[in-house]
Amino acid sequence: MNETIERKKRPIGTVSVPFERQIWDASQCAAYIGCSYDTFLKSTRQLKGFPKPLPNFTGHEKWSALAVSDWALTTHESRT
Repeated sequence: MNETIERKKRPIGTVSVPFERQIWDASQCAAYIGCSYDTFLKSTRQLKGFPKPLPNFTGHEKWSALAVSDWALTTHESRT
């Protein structure tokens, strides 16, 4: 019981989330891919095969970091 209480007391910023469980917003996706925020919003996220945003209730699109990374690696490999 005390362990559960201690976990709840920890600030969110100190929790380490494994990469495969991370959820990114548009600015994080753009930074990872290496394009501007505007380019990401206007074209990259519209590309065929780009991962669909996760369902959410905030009104802001979010993506699985793992799905974006897999897409970027696959896209890069197919261009080389």
